[in-house]
Amino acid sequence: MDGRNPAAAAADAVVVRLDTSSPLDDRRWGGKAAGLARLVAAGFHVPPGLCVSGEVFRRHVARALGPDRASLSFGLGRAGRPDLARLELAAARVRNTPLDPSVVATVDHGLRELRLDRRPVAVRSSGNFEDRADWSAAGQQETVLGCVGTQDVCAAMLRCYASAFRPSTVAYLQRAGIPLDAVSLALVVQAMVRAEASGVLFTLNPVTGNTGELVLNALPGGGAALVAGRLTPESLVLDRATLRVLRRDEPPEAGGRTLDNARARDLGRLALRAERALGGPLDIEWAFDAEDPDRIALLQARPITAVHPVQPADPAGAPVAAARHGLALLPGRRPDPSRWVWTNANVGEALPGVATPFTWSVGLGFSRLGFERAFATLGCTVPRDAVLVDRFHGRIYLNATEFLRIASQVPLLTPSHIERLGGVPGLGRLHADRNLLDSAAFVLRLPATLTRLARANLGLDSALDDYQRRLASERARLAALRLDRLDGSTLLAELDRRARWLDETGSLMLTCASNSLSSYVALGTLLRLWLPADAERLLAGLMAGFADLESAQPGLALWHISEIVRLDVPAREVLERTPPERLRLDDLPAGGPTRRALDGFLRAYGFRTVREAELSTPRWSEEPTFLFATLRSYLASEVGTPLARVERQKEARRRAAEAVERGLRPARFTLVRHALRLAQKYTRLRERMRSRVTEVLGWYRAFALEVGRRLGEPDAGFFLELDGVRGFLRGSLTPEAAAAAIGENRERFAADLARPDPPTVFVGSPPPLVPHAANGAELRGVGASPGRAEGPARVLREPADAGRLAQGEVLVVPHADVGWSPLFLVASAVVTGMGGTLSHAAIVAREYGVPAVFGVPEVDGRIRTGDRVVVDGAAGTVTLVRPRS
Repeated sequence: MDGRNPAAAAADAVVVRLDTSSPLDDRRWGGKAAGLARLVAAGFHVPPGLCVSGEVFRRHVARALGPDRASLSFGLGRAGRPDLARLELAAARVRNTPLDPSVVATVDHGLRELRLDRRPVAVRSSGNFEDRADWSAAGQQETVLGCVGTQDVCAAMLRCYASAFRPSTVAYLQRAGIPLDAVSLALVVQAMVRAEASGVLFTLNPVTGNTGELVLNALPGGGAALVAGRLTPESLVLDRATLRVLRRDEPPEAGGRTLDNARARDLGRLALRAERALGGPLDIEWAFDAEDPDRIALLQARPITAVHPVQPADPAGAPVAAARHGLALLPGRRPDPSRWVWTNANVGEALPGVATPFTWSVGLGFSRLGFERAFATLGCTVPRDAVLVDRFHGRIYLNATEFLRIASQVPLLTPSHIERLGGVPGLGRLHADRNLLDSAAFVLRLPATLTRLARANLGLDSALDDYQRRLASERARLAALRLDRLDGSTLLAELDRRARWLDETGSLMLTCASNSLSSYVALGTLLRLWLPADAERLLAGLMAGFADLESAQPGLALWHISEIVRLDVPAREVLERTPPERLRLDDLPAGGPTRRALDGFLRAYGFRTVREAELSTPRWSEEPTFLFATLRSYLASEVGTPLARVERQKEARRRAAEAVERGLRPARFTLVRHALRLAQKYTRLRERMRSRVTEVLGWYRAFALEVGRRLGEPDAGFFLELDGVRGFLRGSLTPEAAAAAIGENRERFAADLARPDPPTVFVGSPPPLVPHAANGAELRGVGASPGRAEGPARVLREPADAGRLAQGEVLVVPHADVGWSPLFLVASAVVTGMGGTLSHAAIVAREYGVPAVFGVPEVDGRIRTGDRVVVDGAAGTVTLVRPRS
């Protein structure tokens, strides 16, 4: 941007044009800027723009934080882990420190020179850690659209710089092994295109790794909503050799095709040219310019990372065959993070959907501690650097690679066993290469492990009795406590007290759950050994028909309330004429039998809800809409029918026990009976303690609401992580910095909420939307509760819609959330997208005697309300008999 030799000018400048005649160094200008400059040089149509070098970022951070703190490592706390309060403080200082006036003047000059000073531009990051051939870091940094004028652009630059201090970014960089002191953040300031259609194109199939296919996603208009995942695009697969359209998926809400076949071929030809110019497979953002529809603008081109090997169609629909073709899960050495296999099939059941930052931080600590204790119970060691859980598009995922790497220390525990018990589709096809030293160490630790297990279980009953007594006292204390009257340090002490309760409650639940799992496995093993022909049927019968399973009690109690309502005419009229979402408890006749029954129900179960692990979700005691909707569904059902089904389960358990006794010699039957008693006892205790965990999580919710009150927004506390809340209460995080962090977290939460759910299982990072090949009428999942039923499907996504479920319909919900379980009583069968055989919801389904298949991939998109389906809970299949007309 001066009159000197272009190469010399580029070497000295901190701001250059994209159409500079000198190549841009990736290390200084970042992969995004360097790639765009190469496309311009190769003659492609790239909207005009500027590149701001990484030196500007480093100098600005030094001015904001001090010369000795001029890197992302400022945000690390003890043990080298990201410290949220420090990161939010750094982000606030970086965002609020003005840019160097000389940089502002140079940017202003560049905008005017390109005639972009009055035209909308986009400001995007181009870090030296982004868009690399081995690691993309896509979506980690801020992008600001629609900036007009120098002032807007400079404000956007500061937002981008501050976003480098996001905890997720720092954790991502640490996992990638990128030194934080070496991070540099260049920027691209680029004219926005008024697009007729836009989208992304991959020059190989990023889901299957098939190099013979191009994958194209398209939307009418601008592509920001597509890249952010806020809208479902039209999706096409093209043959690389002929550019013929092989498959096309149009979203249900689409009014017609975004791209015809001719335009798709034009895009394919252009993408292959770009691939040759840049030297490898690309992920390209493109747009048809509305001002010149025959001209295709290239907005961005990134190398495709984490390419999956070619895989055949998977019957469960899970993209896990990549692991089958060479992704060995090694206990002795850690695979590359880009090859990690992630799944939310089990953890997503506990916390489905997008988690708020407060919920995520509470859950992260709880799950890490839980996994460590669970593995310790089995006698396994957990590496200190193990990354067991993470978030993708705001959803929690389990690192199956790390999980199996640790679990493979147990000689007889295979991925197939974990798939069956945990409900992780396709996990059994992964293979864990066993390290003999680790397995030998496990065997050597076995005596100590068994001694520790025996000692823990010896005093478990008395520990649970003591816990219940202290819990009653704590409930009374909390009922009298006024959080709004506490100062910051006292409120912080209350948070620590809740953390201790969650730790103890979770530890007891985990002990009960471990005992439940081991006794269930032992019972199944004995039956398969001695009664192999009928083992599965007998196991299902023996583990059903509990009389006092706590997870099943809310549904049964609510059904009994519906019987009261049938006779309470004034209350019934209110329930039937008022929409559930508008109904409040005070609308029911005061002192009437229905009101008294519901008051008692809420005292016992008011801490429950659908998505109860998400702390921002109102509990039933706060928002009883689901209860009213469920009561309406019950009232429309036949009197007594669900309870008769429950009684049949008890009878089935009695018959199964008699069959086992007849089929075994007395000594063997004694062993089976002992294993059965243990399995039933610990299943009851597991479900009881799971309810206590939910209750304690409700205490966290009350705490977050109080933090929100102090911040001036009722829900603000849910948009700070625990470290940020602690910093705010200590005073190290100012209200201004807290407000800025909350605002940014709200934006990210809203963007994640609008994205489609990533696949249940994927490798490296969530793949783009790719059209599915036809899989026939049969869907497969995990058989969660035996039995066979046929009926029309009822797809529910919101608790307020519970009243739409009619008796005899097949309930289809995205997650096996136990909060939905009261509806199991009137459903003919239950189908979910997540969940396993030992999930809490599966146990309730067996208790109620309702056939259930859990863990069916993308079920809420493949079955529609009104489709007639057959559910086979023993086989784990759902067959589409007749689609809705």
